[in-house]
Amino acid sequence: MRAAQAALSTYAAEDSAAHARRALAVMGADDTRRGELLTLLGEATLLAGAEQEAAAAFDAARLWFVTHDDRRAAAHSAWQAGLAWTRIEAHAQARAAFEQALASLPDAPCAETVQVLTALATLLAVSLGRVPEGVALAEEALTLARRLPEPLLEAAAARTAGTLRVRANDLDGGIALLEAALAAAIAQDDPVEAAECCAHLAMAQIWRGDCVRSLAFSYRRLEFAERSHDPYQFRHVYTMLAIGTCLLGRWSEADAWLARAQEAVARLASPEPLAFFHLVRGYAAWLRGAGETALTDLRAAITAFRTMGEGTLVWYLGVLGFVQAALGRRAEALATMDELEALIARLPAGTMPTAEPWCHLAAAALRLGDRDRARRCYAPLRAFTGQVHDFSVDGLMGAIALREGEFAAAEAHLMQALHLSRTRGCGLEEGRVLADLAELELARPSPRPGARSRAHELLTRALVTLEGLGMAAEAARVRERLASLVPSAQRAEGLPAGLSRREMEVLRLVAAGLSNRQIAERLSLSEKTVANHLTSILTKTGCGNRAAATAFAVRHGLA
Repeated sequence: MRAAQAALSTYAAEDSAAHARRALAVMGADDTRRGELLTLLGEATLLAGAEQEAAAAFDAARLWFVTHDDRRAAAHSAWQAGLAWTRIEAHAQARAAFEQALASLPDAPCAETVQVLTALATLLAVSLGRVPEGVALAEEALTLARRLPEPLLEAAAARTAGTLRVRANDLDGGIALLEAALAAAIAQDDPVEAAECCAHLAMAQIWRGDCVRSLAFSYRRLEFAERSHDPYQFRHVYTMLAIGTCLLGRWSEADAWLARAQEAVARLASPEPLAFFHLVRGYAAWLRGAGETALTDLRAAITAFRTMGEGTLVWYLGVLGFVQAALGRRAEALATMDELEALIARLPAGTMPTAEPWCHLAAAALRLGDRDRARRCYAPLRAFTGQVHDFSVDGLMGAIALREGEFAAAEAHLMQALHLSRTRGCGLEEGRVLADLAELELARPSPRPGARSRAHELLTRALVTLEGLGMAAEAARVRERLASLVPSAQRAEGLPAGLSRREMEVLRLVAAGLSNRQIAERLSLSEKTVANHLTSILTKTGCGNRAAATAFAVRHGLA
């Protein structure tokens, strides 16, 4: 047993597990060390990423402690078994283990009571969508923890309560608790607890629309995860770093983080990190204009999420529905949206698990011109004003109000969305909102003087913003709308800058975001010929790069 303990102390989890197995094989059933050794085997296999073996070892330890009338140790083992089941999304087994633990605990408050309550609270609220129940248990655990002289235990309870306050849509209150928990974890030098705090702070900040702060917490999370020697701490960190960098338009970094994420999640038994990876990679592909590639990843993600229950599926199904709508797959999108709306109806109104689904529903409905569904989204979205869930909530409400002819409300929502996107550094939302403000200029029944010119200016600013971030899909929509504002007679005039007809064709495809290879395929030319045409275009127009050439094309009605 000492060999197993020594190996585990140096994070040699597989060696520790091997020592423990050998010791158990020769140890008598009544040996007083058997329960401790089974617990050690569970801890080693959990650290090694063998969650099912860990759960079995912890459960065997629980039974041994029950037989030997050690209720507190039995409760501790049941709690550990529940954590192992949670890691592989075995929600029913995890809940049963946590409830066994609670039943075994003494009535007097103790550390194990806090540990079990926080674990059960997280399972109920995060995995099963039962947010009010989870919040109540988390607050009870925090109250108990504050009575006990264990700072790290209080930090864990505060982290859980903060996380679930965020899930209950109390962002400010939840973030304050999470920051306090992080400070305590750092003071106690616990990298696992600190990593978990950073994980939840990163998500809370991204829901506030603060991409920069979210990314900063993800970088800190990575530092703590590397110190923890626990593979499970890497389950989402690289994927979250990919999200943060892609939203800031740092695509080469995002690609590198996605590559590391793929390697990390492949080593885990839990299906959830791999599903989340596919979801993020798919949405990133759509943002860059690779629609079919996006659908492949998103379908893989949703197939996996379905196996984890409705409480998990509801968070992510809307991403697929929106991309289907954006790609014009109307029948598929409507079917997905119908399913999602039914899932939302089974959740507590106004809680965070409904925020992303409502945003995805609204965005998809707006793309499809489904006014009835968009109208149904408006009231539920009010609970999340000031937030971003893949889309600015205020921006979506403004777009819905615009289509309903409520121009004053639309302007108020959109200006609020523009302010928040700029102050919090969310360029993708800024571009989207600028485009909707342009539509507002054009939609008023009595347009203000110069409305068409202002709309053109707003769309141009939106295009520059989105292209600067590499958001090809959204940029293409704006580019198409800009082109529609240029009178057809103007487009029929002689070509600007002395461009030839073929150069004009190449320039239009450049403005559409196509690569030289794609342009060559489209026009049945060689890549070298396309490159020569592009050089000539840049020379004649005085543009320094493709982005400038695109702007030139837009200004002259060629895109």
